[in-house]
Amino acid sequence: MRAGDTILLPASKLSKRDKDILHGIHSGSTRLYPVRQGETIEAIIKARGVTLEEAQKLNPGANLKKLKGGEEINLPSTAFTVREKEWLQGAGIVPKEYFGQGTGLESIGRVLGLVGVVAVVTYAVNRAQT
Repeated sequence: MRAGDTILLPASKLSKRDKDILHGIHSGSTRLYPVRQGETIEAIIKARGVTLEEAQKLNPGANLKKLKGGEEINLPSTAFTVREKEWLQGAGIVPKEYFGQGTGLESIGRVLGLVGVVAVVTYAVNRAQT
């Protein structure tokens, strides 16, 4: 282990925040992001490497400068914080390659992987709710 590494510990339940994030992942080019009270669009997009222009295109008509807690906004399907990526990979929800760069077969693999992710996420959320 090195300084800065994340350790994932097993838990019997997902946190509400983790369930909210999982709920927003679906197949396609976007994902729903659940805004927390007090979050700003600048903080959300900076942590995920998204430009304001991208966010505005994905959320036409939304007032991104006045976000409210509980509101959901669209983000690119591959835009995650380091913590979210580590959690999704460590929990076995997505393969490490999902977040890699590339085109061609690798992109097709990511799309197919995301379809599998949707199935796993649905199962995990349903199981955590019981």
